[in-house]
Amino acid sequence: MFTTLSPIDVALDVSFAESVALAAKAGFDAVDLSMEELVDSPAALSASEIEEKLAQAELRAGGWWLPIEYREDQITYEAGLEVFARAVPLAEQVGAIWCNTWLIPFHDELDYAANLTLHVERLRPVAATLGEHGCVLGLEFVAPKTLRVPHPYEFVSTIPQTLELIDAIGEPNVGVLLDCWQWYTSHGTPEELTSLTADQVTYVHVNDAPAGLEIDQQIDNQRMLPGATGVIPVRTFLEALVGMRFDGPVAVEPFNAEFNELEPHTRVRIAMASLSATFAEAGVALA
Repeated sequence: MFTTLSPIDVALDVSFAESVALAAKAGFDAVDLSMEELVDSPAALSASEIEEKLAQAELRAGGWWLPIEYREDQITYEAGLEVFARAVPLAEQVGAIWCNTWLIPFHDELDYAANLTLHVERLRPVAATLGEHGCVLGLEFVAPKTLRVPHPYEFVSTIPQTLELIDAIGEPNVGVLLDCWQWYTSHGTPEELTSLTADQVTYVHVNDAPAGLEIDQQIDNQRMLPGATGVIPVRTFLEALVGMRFDGPVAVEPFNAEFNELEPHTRVRIAMASLSATFAEAGVALA
């Protein structure tokens, strides 16, 4: 496993160059890429420019969020495909092989079966294109009950359901973006984790949950830094990663308002420190 700074997951609104500098100074191994900036803005960079900046900072490329809104109308989906088509070759060239997206665990119009069909139709060609360029697609299930209950139709929100969607997509390079918060709020079990293999997990998020709440009272955008409260059994989570010999990126994703008010350098430094301390306490070595 290796650490990566995912700027969006620590609420950083900075350029690629700034994120590289922050990640390097804090001691991360890698930095995630914002493909919207790198291929679809005036600040777009070539693969060689990206590689040079990473090499100078002694960093590697991490993951990137899928720049496609595949849940909306066909026109919106196709517009995202145009950005995606430019992003995939760049990702391959710089070694950013981990493409990620999250699954909205509800729908107001489509029932489970219809929503599953939509996801398969939209994500199968995306996964196939990624596979042609040596990249993987990680699907992050989103679990809190507080997100799902206000809506008429629930959707994928557990590890087993995510694996069913992956099977339906049918491409060998699709796996789970495994987030310990989502695992915890899905009422996930240690057995669910230990049943996974390394080729089923593409990318990892580590965080913690506020104390004093039942699992089904947890709110998705109110989280803590890893190890902050001990509510989530992170040691069990990390030991499962070790057991499956997971060797991909690990990022911090606290979604914490107080943390997000900190100055960017302080925020990134604290994120890295919390990640290192959590792994050390669990007796798990990072790369």
